[in-house]
Amino acid sequence: MTEIIDEKISVNLINREPTGFFWRGRSYNLTKVGLHHTFREGRVLLHIFSVTDGNTFFKLQLNTETLQWKLVEIEGEQ
Repeated sequence: MTEIIDEKISVNLINREPTGFFWRGRSYNLTKVGLHHTFREGRVLLHIFSVTDGNTFFKLQLNTETLQWKLVEIEGEQ
């Protein structure tokens, strides 16, 4: 079941890809980055990353105007 989150997070990057993030006092180490795509909301370019920590799937969003990361969705174990 997919849960909509839409909360700000801190993200660790290596070579412009997320390797982990910090959310609600917990650190998540990512094991795989799957789909990555971009789209525009008006003039703002957004990057969407589908990632997993091996148990749970996450959808992360980067706003290129504000450089703010968000956890958009979670699917799986929590």
